[in-house]
Amino acid sequence: MPEPLFFLKGVGKDYTDNEIFNRAHEKIIKEYIPEEEKVALFTVCSWGKPYRQSYIHYFILRSLIQNGFLSKLGLIVLTNAGVIPYELTDDYPYFSYDWDPNLETDTIKQAYIEILERRLIEFLETKRKYYSRFCCYLRHESESYKVIQQVEEKLGILIPNFSLPEREITQEEYEQISLGFYDDHDIYLIVARNLNHLTDNLKRFL
Repeated sequence: MPEPLFFLKGVGKDYTDNEIFNRAHEKIIKEYIPEEEKVALFTVCSWGKPYRQSYIHYFILRSLIQNGFLSKLGLIVLTNAGVIPYELTDDYPYFSYDWDPNLETDTIKQAYIEILERRLIEFLETKRKYYSRFCCYLRHESESYKVIQQVEEKLGILIPNFSLPEREITQEEYEQISLGFYDDHDIYLIVARNLNHLTDNLKRFL
């Protein structure tokens, strides 16, 4: 009998440090082999699953494709579910969860940081040799970017952030891309000027 599949909807330690996500993470650590010599680009998760069909990822992917960068990058999503290479995002459980950032408390945020940091360190310790360099495209104020900064220091890895700080994005720019109803902090990442900042930096980095 096949193993039952669960939809994990909620926030808190039980929705990140659990048997399902931990087992999936261990499978990545033990079995996943990245395509060598690509630049790793750590980026954000999304409400829509699979990620490539979401509003935010549509704009990020379109920008990377239009500039000829996608084939040179190994996209990796940072989320409460783990450290997820893009080619695995159609696999269970990565299409079957929902974490609402609006429900996070300071305690929940700290648990997220600690668990994601552990997973990212394990990922980099086993997969670092396959990538030529590392960068990220994350909100500067996000917990995921805090994890990136801590891991940079602990492992001595440079992972520059190619996103503009949120304070540099105007409310008008935010509202234009959010269409007046899509209220998500990560909308900052798909403002046209921020996407241009990403591609300008990648032109120099790749």
